[in-house]
Amino acid sequence: MRAFLVKIYRTGREQKAREGRWNGGFAPYGYKLENGELVIADDEVDIIKLIYDRYIHTDFGINGVASYLNNHGYTKKLRLNNTIAGFSSSFVKNVLDNPDHAHILSGILKCPCCGKSLYGNIAKAHSKDKKTRYYYYCKNTLGKTGHKCTFRLNIEQKEMNNLVASIISAMVNDKRFKEAIKVKIGTAVDTEALEKQREALCGQLKQAMGTKSRLANQMDNLDIDDIHYDRKIADLQSRYDDQYDIIEELEGQIDKVQEQIQSIMQENLSSTSIYQLLLAFDKFYNDFNEAEQKEFMRAFIDRIDIYQDKPTNGCWIKNIVFNFPVPINGKDIRELSLENETMLETVCLLSKLSEAKHHI
Repeated sequence: MRAFLVKIYRTGREQKAREGRWNGGFAPYGYKLENGELVIADDEVDIIKLIYDRYIHTDFGINGVASYLNNHGYTKKLRLNNTIAGFSSSFVKNVLDNPDHAHILSGILKCPCCGKSLYGNIAKAHSKDKKTRYYYYCKNTLGKTGHKCTFRLNIEQKEMNNLVASIISAMVNDKRFKEAIKVKIGTAVDTEALEKQREALCGQLKQAMGTKSRLANQMDNLDIDDIHYDRKIADLQSRYDDQYDIIEELEGQIDKVQEQIQSIMQENLSSTSIYQLLLAFDKFYNDFNEAEQKEFMRAFIDRIDIYQDKPTNGCWIKNIVFNFPVPINGKDIRELSLENETMLETVCLLSKLSEAKHHI
């Protein structure tokens, strides 16, 4: 997440990428360079679409997709940087991971019918405008993955992406939200209780180690000629062995508490970075490329539940679960229901403004 804050201060090279100009080197497969810009290569794009189709609509996986292409006679157009006509799993992975289009909410959106994640889907370019369209789609719809799902809709990615961004924008533009976030950033993490618990356990461990050491000395100093030697050594040995169980238990408890402390500290570092970005969300989010927007969404949002059909108000989203507590209406929440009419009105307004901005 620290990388996000660094990204705010972009170099001219990164600015070129935001403007759609290529930074140098070979164009990704499926694209070609024209006047320094990436455009779709018509003689390569069918393979890209097929890779996405096989990956999304089957349970092949990356290796399975590569095998499918090779076994069915498909070949790559040969380039200077790509001299093998066959398909490798790494080639398929690079196509799916290529941030020229990152499917920002893929894996975060949940199917309203089966509860599984929605993934990015590519539709064939329309004959009129020649534009490739991107959708979110339930991979289990066809039932080939072992699951049955009745959700048949393809949701346009641009519409859903703008809607989620509008919801976050509506949240961060609330004055109370900004004030609460500033307090959160300035508040130290309280692990005092856990640290005291760890200190107490360490004290018990030290005591158990001392007891074990004393028992060992007593066994070493027993008089072998003592008529009760056998009984005494057996008693001491039993108590000595018990200390190992006590020590092992205490060490496990200490490790567990230490992990809790580290988890809280790490979560605070991650959440603080997110909180800082939220304060400047409207200023910087649109400047992120799609890969960065996807990384931000994954860091901020755990899941998004949607309706089976698009409501009349245009808001697909039913519920959002965040990775960190978020201050809404004076309360820290992890789950935001979009049934709140005031929030819906604000979101719908921002969404319309966003659409208007894109059409100017």
